[in-house]
Amino acid sequence: KSRWYKHTLTCDTFARFSFTNMNCIGGSGAAGSSGYHISYFSGTCASLGYLGCSSGTGGTFNTTVSGLSIGQTIYILVNGNYGSNCSYELRVDTPVVTKNV
Repeated sequence: KSRWYKHTLTCDTFARFSFTNMNCIGGSGAAGSSGYHISYFSGTCASLGYLGCSSGTGGTFNTTVSGLSIGQTIYILVNGNYGSNCSYELRVDTPVVTKNV
């Protein structure tokens, strides 16, 4: 099952995504083919630009998408390989902004 998410950058030119407890089961491909594929895009629905991808079989991983602009929106597509069903937790690690007073 595919799921879309979006995140808009508010104070930096990169975004760090943390996926934990990634567990994928099922799938109709060859033995051992269950897993995930995650793609990152920016742009509009009519014209999405590809930013990169991550793939694997499960567990925990972090990925950083960089070279972006403040205010830019990132779209994240999470797919299970060959129809795998995946459960996971997704967190966006945002930078801490400090201000001298």
